[in-house]
This record gives sequence, C-alpha cells and structure tokens, in this order.
Amino acid sequence: MVLGKSFGWLERSILLFFAGRHCMSVPTTQQRLRYYLGSILGPEDGSFNLDDGGYESHHLQTVGDLGPSHPEEPAYARGYLRAIYDAPLKKLVERAGFHDRRFLYAGNDRVAPDYGPVLAKNRRGSGEPVLLRCLNIGRHWRATEARDTPFDSKLDKVFWRGGSTGWDYRPSSRMKLVRSWSGKRGDIDVAFSHLCQEYALPGVKESWEAFVRGRVPRRTFLKHRYLVSAEGNDKDSGLNWKLRANSVVLMPKPVAESWLMEPFLQPFVHYVPLEDDFSDLAERLAWCRANDRRCRIIMETAHAFMRQFDDTAAEEELEMAVIRAYFARMRGNRLYSNISPTSTVQCPPAPISGASIPTSRAPTRRARPYMRMHVGFPAT
Repeated sequence: MVLGKSFGWLERSILLFFAGRHCMSVPTTQQRLRYYLGSILGPEDGSFNLDDGGYESHHLQTVGDLGPSHPEEPAYARGYLRAIYDAPLKKLVERAGFHDRRFLYAGNDRVAPDYGPVLAKNRRGSGEPVLLRCLNIGRHWRATEARDTPFDSKLDKVFWRGGSTGWDYRPSSRMKLVRSWSGKRGDIDVAFSHLCQEYALPGVKESWEAFVRGRVPRRTFLKHRYLVSAEGNDKDSGLNWKLRANSVVLMPKPVAESWLMEPFLQPFVHYVPLEDDFSDLAERLAWCRANDRRCRIIMETAHAFMRQFDDTAAEEELEMAVIRAYFARMRGNRLYSNISPTSTVQCPPAPISGASIPTSRAPTRRARPYMRMHVGFPAT
C-alpha cells in the first residue's frame, strides 16, 4: 500500500501493526483445501458415492464430455464459452491422471444452489460444490494492469460501474444499488456501464436506460477512495482487484463463494459493510470520512488477505491438491458403473456457507428446480 507523504512514520507503523494482527484471519493451506472441497468432501472422512445419487444427473461428466462433440461445434454450445470453462478443467483432470473417471461438473456462473460435490467456479446457497481456480481464471485472477495511486491523492467519492447482471429480486442486487443512488449525490457516483441479459430486452431496457453512464477503464475506478462491490450473476468479478487497490471496499456481506474464500472476509476488517439494499451507503461514506485511520487499516488488511494468492505456482499446486483429494474421496466414479446418466436422483439440503463444514448429511430430498429468471422494473 502507498500511504501518501503526509502520513508520518508513526502512523504508518501503527497501521502495519494492526494489519499484522489481522493477518491471523488468513487461513492455512489445510484450511483452504478443506474449504474448497466443500461440506461433503471437506471433512477428513468425507466421501461421496456417485452410484447413490444425490446430485442432478446432467452434472455427471467425463473428460470426453469436456471436448467439442464435433469440429464445427459453436463456442457457446452449452450456453457459455467452453474455452474458458471446459477446456481448463479438461487439462487439469488429465494432468492429475484421472482421465478414466466420472465426476460432477457445472460450468458457467452458478446462479442457484448446486447439490452434490460438483466441480464449479462458485457456489451459491449450497456448501456442497467443490471450488476450482482455473474456471474463467482470466476474468477473476488476471493482474491489475492499471497503475494505482496513493489513497490521499484520490477523489473523496464512492464509485461503481458494472453491467446489469443478476436479478432485481435478490436482496443485494445491482438494480437496487443504481435505483437508490444513481444521480442522487455528487459524491456517490454509481451507474450501469451497460445493459445486458434480460435488462437489455425491448420493453425492459427503456425503464433502465436512465441509469447507464457507459463503460470506463479500471484506472477510472482507481481514482476514487471508496469502491462499491455489488454481486452480479454470481460474484462481483472485480472484487479480487478491488481488495488489492489503494481504496476501501464497501459491500454487503458476500453471498457467492469462490476461490477467493469470501466467507473469510470480515466486515470492518477487510471491507466496510453495507445493508443488502445499499440503503446505508451515504451513512457508511460519512463513517469512512470520520474514521480515516480505521479505513487505512481496513485497506491494508485487505491487501494482506490478498497476498496469499500472489504465488501462482503455489495456487496451482493447491488446486492440484483439491482435484486429487476430490477423486480420492469420490466412489463409483469409474467410466462404467451401474447408474444411468438419466436416473432420477435425490438431493439433500446443504448449508449456506462452505466455511462451516458439517460431518454428516441431512436426509435426502428431491433436487430444487433451476432458478427462474425474473426481470424487475424501477419503482415509480
């Protein structure tokens, strides 16, 4: 972190001391492995038998399923860009030597709960999926290209831009953020960069176009002291680099979980918390201004949390440990088994957070249907 010339050596030492104390919140490698493996496979005696069901049948995959079905297959044949999801997973499984195994896998953003130890980029509403780093890695883990500036030299404003991903019915949706604050105050600059998904459709977009301000480069974000993080379809894809910035992150408690280990992020330690509907944004901005030193500690502690991800080789080694533990704890995962891919299966309830891992599973029940898409309109 760059602290600015006006900040003396004593204040700087105090900040680093308190940030060092909060480094205790950084989990160990073993804790991370257990967390990534999820609530079923995470415990030391965790295991799962594919022949017993407990998952949605379309999640059952083989390495062969991860490749194109024919040379002319469209890039979005499964509804998402397979080159950034299926291809890296295929490479990981083959490198680990499990090309002859079946596994559970769900590509793309996970917008609803998945049940069973499903290999996924993120989990939402269920602690059972197993998290991997390689899925859409470029979007979430690429290096910050823009040059950051000291906190003191930044604009004393709140800033946010993003697409209209997610859905208005969710408690902490981006729609609630822009509807509440876009154009309301000069020191709170939040707006959509563009409309997409359902909100770009004719008959819907007209209600939201007033909240669009256009796309901006990352360096524009980094000119501001306070950055809002708002989840979209799954997680905020910019949260990783925002926590590394010389700015303070303001956000509701994260719901989506990913390789970033969002449940380990603590309010007033790594970020300044907001209500789910963003109604207290102005109040929190006032708190930040009145607690400048506390904000600097929060910012430095966020940096300390993010440094655990800096060693690319170590992160790849940990991901390899996750995939090896996954196959070691899975049963009935040879290519030929007595379960049919079209079998009706039962899916158990799961804990909301993978940070709390139970040692046993609740009685099984039928899987939830896919989450329906709901389009919201601004209140008049």
